Amino acid sequence: MTFPAAFLDDLRARLPVSEVVGRTVKLKRQGAEFVGLSPFNKENSPSFTVNDAKGFYHDFSSGKHGDIFSFLMETRGVDFPAAVEECAQIAGLPVPKNGNGGAGPARTAPSPASPPDRDEPPFDPDAYDISRAAPDRGRPSKREITRTYDYADAGGSLIYQVCRIEWMEGEKRKKTFMQRRPSGDGTSWIWGLSAGEFLRGRDGDWYQATEERIEKWVGAERRHFPIGVHHGLYRLMEMREEGDADAIVFLPEGEKDVETLRSMGLVATTNSGGARNWRADHAEILRGRDVVILLDNDQPGRERGQIVAQSLNNVAKRIRLVDFAGVWDMAPKGADVTDWVREREGTAEELLEMVAAAADWRPPPFVSKFGGITFEQLDEPGPEHAHVIDGLITVGDKSVLGGASQSGKSFLAIHMAMCIATAMKFFGHKIMTPGLVIYQAGEGGRGIKKRFRAWRQYFGAAKDRRIPIYILQSKIDIHSHEGDTAALIEEIKGVERLYGMPAIALFIDTLQKAQGMADENSGRDMGTVMANVDRIADAVPGCHVCLVHHMNANGTKLRGHTSVYAGVDQVMLVSKDPESKLRTMTLDKQKDDEDGAKILFELMQVEIGHRAIDGKPITSCVTLPMGEKLEVKGKGRFSDRTLSLSDQNANILAALKKAIGDHGEPVPQVLRAKLPRSIATVVQYKFWRDAFEAVAFEKNPATVRKAMERAGPKFLRLGIIGRDGNYVWLTGREANSGPTELQGGTALTTETQGDLEDAMMADE
Repeated sequence: MTFPAAFLDDLRARLPVSEVVGRTVKLKRQGAEFVGLSPFNKENSPSFTVNDAKGFYHDFSSGKHGDIFSFLMETRGVDFPAAVEECAQIAGLPVPKNGNGGAGPARTAPSPASPPDRDEPPFDPDAYDISRAAPDRGRPSKREITRTYDYADAGGSLIYQVCRIEWMEGEKRKKTFMQRRPSGDGTSWIWGLSAGEFLRGRDGDWYQATEERIEKWVGAERRHFPIGVHHGLYRLMEMREEGDADAIVFLPEGEKDVETLRSMGLVATTNSGGARNWRADHAEILRGRDVVILLDNDQPGRERGQIVAQSLNNVAKRIRLVDFAGVWDMAPKGADVTDWVREREGTAEELLEMVAAAADWRPPPFVSKFGGITFEQLDEPGPEHAHVIDGLITVGDKSVLGGASQSGKSFLAIHMAMCIATAMKFFGHKIMTPGLVIYQAGEGGRGIKKRFRAWRQYFGAAKDRRIPIYILQSKIDIHSHEGDTAALIEEIKGVERLYGMPAIALFIDTLQKAQGMADENSGRDMGTVMANVDRIADAVPGCHVCLVHHMNANGTKLRGHTSVYAGVDQVMLVSKDPESKLRTMTLDKQKDDEDGAKILFELMQVEIGHRAIDGKPITSCVTLPMGEKLEVKGKGRFSDRTLSLSDQNANILAALKKAIGDHGEPVPQVLRAKLPRSIATVVQYKFWRDAFEAVAFEKNPATVRKAMERAGPKFLRLGIIGRDGNYVWLTGREANSGPTELQGGTALTTETQGDLEDAMMADE
């Protein structure tokens, strides 16, 4: 069964797409469109949109697109006639029989006899009772139609008119332009070109049913006009018929200017409604033509010229722009070609000379707003992926250093910050971009100075050395609207001026303290926080922002919403073995490089002074690579003593830790019943031997074997290691290299070391 095109158009006009779709999909308005979950795919985030103004739906998840009929066909599995009949039922329209009747008005232009023979201005909603208004209340003079311009179809039938309307306000003459079209009854106009609801005014014409008119025009007749009219080209048929295909087509801004140019024997056209109503199909009508765009002498006129020229690019054969400001000294603002002809007595010959002198229009060079480059520009100078710390964190990006409480993450962050500031390697990773570091200590702010003093003392930095590290001891809020984001940016820029160098890194310790009252599990709240982190990074080009953050209760992932993990370029996770106290930093995410890198480290206590009140030591900690801290604490009656190992034994024990780090494996099934649950990793003896041989002073295999044969039994007796066949493991008993005297009790001479060692072994 076929249906008249006019009936289908009427049905589409009467029935919004959202009304049909909304019976199947739950829709929510979002700006000018509606959104909802796809009816074609399962999804959690809406990708299905409906646009009533354009009359279609689009599903981004499946690529399906269509109107009210195709939606019913896709979702109900019905054919086209059934879809049309269901839509007609919803709209309350009778379905035409055998393609005839009941379709409503066809989309055809009314005959020239249809419009009323009168020139009255559009009805003013504020003057609905103007016949009863007093004439002396300072109201504008009566509006008058001073000129009409007809837009006709190919057969010469009127489609609509553009009316020039003028009136006086005090001493000033005002003007505006409006469109009207025949209503089809031969006696009235419809003011406006769009479809929709209209009210009949006292003059008999139809006006759009705005909220203001509905409120004021009580009792006015109301009618729905389902079909609108597009803005067209003025004098289109004449443009096509006059002159040959090589003739210049002039595009001024208004119909009056078209008439001026036609009176000069030139071919011209324009569109109604200004630049916003210039469409691609207008440009297509001018395909292959030589087009000259005449600019009015004001900013809107020049902007219109560029819009139209862009539309004609690669469509018209040639495009030129003529700006009268360039050829008419002291041209009035808004002056157009008609003014030029009238006031300067311009002629067609002069205008054509101006056109001949005008350069061909070329689109302005494209400049990306988002840092775009072409493939062939890959090797040109510009921002590149560069590291602050080789293999770990990158210039100008963002990272998270996450770990559970007491994991040592803040001590590690301080060490990372100081390595960047001093260009000292970070656990073997080279500092590629050293420089100014700002450390914001929102958590542990009172103890932050003590931690940095411990680092200074252990690594031997002079107290008066100007290291480019700046410590912020107050909390910040980067969530609330009245928060500290802008102030922090200004603070960073001030610190940059203080040191005379750009900031390379900003550490925020911790994110939980800096996020203020944000709900850490809310995507919206944490989205705001991370947007402010982006804002900080963007405001300080080249500065890496590292967020020190907590882990969840299970210690398996970062605490709070996943937007934190997703919003950064690197994620470093710190874990701590509760038995051995060994700590591991794992590079869990590396956006543009390889992840998985691990750093094994330990905390070492450093004494930085004594309390004045009682002389008790003041201590803090520093982070050291696993194996640098080597000591054995006594048990029983020696619990307050610590035995230091010889350099060679210290190297052998460090080699075991390195072997575990490089080649460690889970406890084999055969050993699980023998070992305590605290032992999770073992290593084969050969890897321990190879690791020691790599660092031994004498590389002779026999010498290496004898050294390990002496050290191994001693480590076993001291309880530092365990061994079963080819497998070796660390028991978790602490060990530390350092001075040869005992630490933590009464100082003893080196001669007493051997006696204490024997006594400790015997005490086992």
